[in-house]
Amino acid sequence: MDKCFAAYCKYYATGEGVTTVLAVAGTPEQARQHFDRHAPEFLRGGMTVVSLCTVNADPVVAIISTMIPQPVQETLTKNPPGTTKYYSEFHFNLA
Repeated sequence: MDKCFAAYCKYYATGEGVTTVLAVAGTPEQARQHFDRHAPEFLRGGMTVVSLCTVNADPVVAIISTMIPQPVQETLTKNPPGTTKYYSEFHFNLA
């Protein structure tokens, strides 16, 4: 994906599993704002922003990229930066 940025946070709750919160947008600031607008407040301090243009360079980015559905990736790539955003939460119960 060209010119896409992800703001994400992995939250590990003791004995309850892991939650990954992900916001994607055309600029780092838009990704941060989208994350802040939707994510629970207690997760905002653990947010990290990465460029999705560097999938092969960073294994974390490769994992984050697999969490974005293919139709969403295509839409983000086709539309001008700043016009499309994506947000999701994944929770895995490890108990």
